[in-house]
Amino acid sequence: MKPGIRLHLVSTTMASTTSSCSYCGNPPESPETALQRCGGCKFESYCSTECQRRDWKSGHKQQCKIISLDKTAEATAAKCNGETVKGVRLTCTKEPGGFWEVDIPSNHSMFDGPLLEVPAILDVPLVIHRVGTQSNNRVDLDCQIATFLNITYRDGMAPPEWQSHVGSCLVARKDKKPLSSQHLEAVWMYIDRILDYFGEEGPREAQKLINREKFERWLENYKLAEASRGRTEWADVGSLYDL
Repeated sequence: MKPGIRLHLVSTTMASTTSSCSYCGNPPESPETALQRCGGCKFESYCSTECQRRDWKSGHKQQCKIISLDKTAEATAAKCNGETVKGVRLTCTKEPGGFWEVDIPSNHSMFDGPLLEVPAILDVPLVIHRVGTQSNNRVDLDCQIATFLNITYRDGMAPPEWQSHVGSCLVARKDKKPLSSQHLEAVWMYIDRILDYFGEEGPREAQKLINREKFERWLENYKLAEASRGRTEWADVGSLYDL
């Protein structure tokens, strides 16, 4: 058994009130036998270690990480006392500027939204919100960065509603820690690299890059490269994980 799987095996101390197994859909063997929760996210429940292991391999490994990060982000956000949170506005084709930092009200509904999947697997708890840009020319509403941020781990495709006519968007950290434009750019450009692998090498090779350690190594090189191009602000960009 791989060490990464052992960490999330069913714990006999965490009984679940769920009525059916998250993998096979069957109820417990008897009314006296409770299903057991995943030891990682404590959300999914299983009738056996075998069902948990199969679900882990079929996709729960990634979803477990996202669910756990979402809970951690919500707990951190609950301690936020400020009236605003530093985020980034992404502009669609209709608006000039690309992206820039903005103050977002800390009670904005976007903080109740789901985490973006690939950034979450990289341990970056991002949420996104459409601002409602209007245009008679739908091409004006394309927002490539928003589309990239919404790709899935499985196939590198964004959901249909995020592929075109997106409009301008707000992006922030769900934990309400500040999100700088440089950090947003780093996530976007790393996903751009991942997409190259999806197209040229296939999903299996691309998915190997969706990993925090590899992202951090890439970011150090990206910072040096951007600073050498005269973007001096990149010389002082810190980690996304030590805020």
